[in-house]
Amino acid sequence: MPPSPRSPRLRPALVAGALVSGLLVAPVTVAAPASAAPCLDVLGVPVCLLPPEPTAQSALTIGGDKRIGGTVSADGLTWDQPNVDTTYQWYVDDQVIAGATGRTFTLTSAQFDEGVVTVRAQGQGRGTPGTAAWPGFEPARGAPIRATAPPTVEGTPRVGSELRVDPGTWSQPSPDFTYQWYRLRTDGTPEGIAGAGSATYTVRPADAGRRLVAGVAADAVGFEKGLASTPILQVGRAASLTRLSLPRVRVKRTQVPKMTVVLSSLVQGLPTGVITVFDGGRRVRSLQVGAGARGLVRFSIPRQKVGRHPLSVRYSGDTTHLPSTSSTVVLTVTRR
Repeated sequence: MPPSPRSPRLRPALVAGALVSGLLVAPVTVAAPASAAPCLDVLGVPVCLLPPEPTAQSALTIGGDKRIGGTVSADGLTWDQPNVDTTYQWYVDDQVIAGATGRTFTLTSAQFDEGVVTVRAQGQGRGTPGTAAWPGFEPARGAPIRATAPPTVEGTPRVGSELRVDPGTWSQPSPDFTYQWYRLRTDGTPEGIAGAGSATYTVRPADAGRRLVAGVAADAVGFEKGLASTPILQVGRAASLTRLSLPRVRVKRTQVPKMTVVLSSLVQGLPTGVITVFDGGRRVRSLQVGAGARGLVRFSIPRQKVGRHPLSVRYSGDTTHLPSTSSTVVLTVTRR
């Protein structure tokens, strides 16, 4: 029957030499180096005994951050013998993790959803090595990944132009990206733009004069999603068009001149704001054009002196539209 792990054993080669005569005498201790195992004299032949294998006196545990990206460590292990050299091997689902032979180990996405991570320790004393293991754990998702270089936008923020998001650089390699474009309300809160969920976005008429920002979500295996946003973009105001017409370009000095002004734009929403009538460089009249006018205003100006009057209308612009000036229309005022 083989000896138990804790029982002294004879070195096989020496035992064979000692039993040539078929006799085994009472053991007598002989001198041996201090670092060697105890030796016996058997029929004049020194036979050295193997010490028992080391046994763990305290349980091996795994401490540290058990999330992907965290570092775990084999802790608490002590042996019942002095001068024991301890080596480690980490496993996932009972498969060796290549290169994971230290007391500490940093979890990577390769261990996520692959099973239980365990560690086994081997203690080498002067004899047979002893082993210790811990049941293990399943790694949790790591903290959200972060943008080490933030996303940026390429392109000019004006109506009709295409913008493209560069997602930047992240703390984990090659994540999957998703995108969403937003308009900012006047109070700065974001409003998601329907159908704008890709890296590219063509600026719409409704964006004129508004601020845009793109949100980027980065997803890496084993980690919570990371979120970042691009710098805020101010979309330029859209061009407006102001047109002036006179029902009659020739009136008597006793008559009140009448005119029609039409404000228009290539973007969604009609211009609103102040229009001012000029006679050359002289201001004649100003009035407010509200949303209810739908860009069409009919009005009159005070009676003018006899002569030619080069009239034009200047539109002041609004948050969405740039100012514009109409072409000049000449009004002729006669005495009769």
